Amino acid sequence: MDINVYKVSEVSDEKIHNLLSSNQSFVLKEVKHMKETVKTLKTKLDKLGVKYKVYTKGRVAGVALIAAPVALPAAGVGAAVAGLTCVAAGLGAAAGVTGHNIKNRKAVYKIGKNPLKKTITVTCKVK
Repeated sequence: MDINVYKVSEVSDEKIHNLLSSNQSFVLKEVKHMKETVKTLKTKLDKLGVKYKVYTKGRVAGVALIAAPVALPAAGVGAAVAGLTCVAAGLGAAAGVTGHNIKNRKAVYKIGKNPLKKTITVTCKVK
């Protein structure tokens, strides 16, 4: 599946509306104002009456990084307690992400924010 990539500064509101209303998937790159751009996408999808899910790409990997210190050999009680605290935080975050995913499983569009790459991937799950 080919996904068109657009510089966010070069794509018009009308173009975004046309992409969304025709169930197209696309990527916006060079996004300087992530929050505002996502808000615009959400507003347009709300006006179309389409369900969507917004998520941050790499969040689940981040949960694994939180729990990773436990895998290291623990030296002493302090390190063990710190490791268990990391696991508890990681499991709590994972449960939150899972709950959010279940709540939004009927979404037609997925809006994936990637702040590190400064991209937003908009994926339509229906064609």
